[in-house]
Amino acid sequence: MLFFIFLAETILSMFFYSENIRKPKNIPSSKTIFLYSIPFLISVMIAIFSTATHSLFYFDNGYNRGPAYVIYLSILSLYLLHLIVNSIIQAHSEINPSRKQKLIQLIIFPCMSGLTFFLSVFFKNYPIISIGLTLNLILLHLSVLYESITIDPLTGLNNRQRLLDYISDKIHNPIEDVYIAMIDADNFKYINDNFGHIEGDLVLKEIADALKNACHHFKRRPYIARYGGDEFIIIIDGNYTDITNLMIAIRKNIQDLNTNKKDYNINISIGLSRCGDQNETITSLIHQADQNLYKEKMLHKQFLQK
Repeated sequence: MLFFIFLAETILSMFFYSENIRKPKNIPSSKTIFLYSIPFLISVMIAIFSTATHSLFYFDNGYNRGPAYVIYLSILSLYLLHLIVNSIIQAHSEINPSRKQKLIQLIIFPCMSGLTFFLSVFFKNYPIISIGLTLNLILLHLSVLYESITIDPLTGLNNRQRLLDYISDKIHNPIEDVYIAMIDADNFKYINDNFGHIEGDLVLKEIADALKNACHHFKRRPYIARYGGDEFIIIIDGNYTDITNLMIAIRKNIQDLNTNKKDYNINISIGLSRCGDQNETITSLIHQADQNLYKEKMLHKQFLQK
């Protein structure tokens, strides 16, 4: 009995964890939590009453399953089906690469659990469900661990180390011209000093979202990362016209952020570098982009001083 209760509790925990990943900003109401918990409560009641009714399991010269076993698994499978369908729909429309990857992982976990449920019906003498759930939890732990060391927690973008690995692979296996765009927020220190670091963090999130939105509409999906502080880097495949159009889209998105701003404006400077030679190094490419970024920053300062 305890096994079936704990199995239902594990599936419910996986469900609420996945819902939190899918909708991190939505806190479910008590009514919603209760409604989501109804299948769980039904499955627990089936497990408890089975000790008297033998509807779920019974012992007669060994362990045997009752007629309610398939019903019990079908009830728990409702959670898995809900996760699979909604994660597929959300992953299809997601523009954030790290969020999309996370949603795809959410599809894998319930699929694996559902497969173990299905197999357990035909192989009742083997602990398939226990093995499947254990492997599932191990994969989930590895997924969370991988995310913690490769994703910037503030913006949800790739972090610096993951970026450097990506650039290294790009410049050593170029298919076409590769451009590096280094993007920096102008006068970011002024925002931090005068409006606080919480406001500064919100600005960084807004910039990150503006970059994601611009890159989402680009025909070749660029690679976006937070390089550090208020600096972002985008890796782009394509010709100079493509890159120019993307930079125009990025600047427009940034200017759109200022529509509702009253106390300050968000502005950015951009520096580009191009990789067309396998002998170039990550350091030289980033240095070149940084130098071009600095030149544009100086032009912005000179314009504001006039």
